[in-house]
Amino acid sequence: MTRPLRLSDPVEPELYKLAVEMADRVSARRGLANTFFLTVNTGLAALQSYRKLNAAKFKVINAIEPRLPLQLQAPARLWPLRDLRAWITWWWLLLSRARDGRARGSSP
Repeated sequence: MTRPLRLSDPVEPELYKLAVEMADRVSARRGLANTFFLTVNTGLAALQSYRKLNAAKFKVINAIEPRLPLQLQAPARLWPLRDLRAWITWWWLLLSRARDGRARGSSP
């Protein structure tokens, strides 16, 4: 059997409610951060696996192709797709930062 809680100060229940609410918010933020990092890590692992699989496929293609009468792959003339993706990503980040900076500067 529990005894009723006797509080000496009427502010104590409000402080308790505030502390519980803050603990709930911290837990929610931690859950959101964990979800974000789990998503990022899963995406990076999938991308790394995709890159390894793609590299293995192209090794096989490049090994077989010289034996064929016509070679369709020209690795020396092509810009690797991963470099292109990295270049596009950096430019997108730079442009979005510049756009955000202009948007902040124009607000009163």
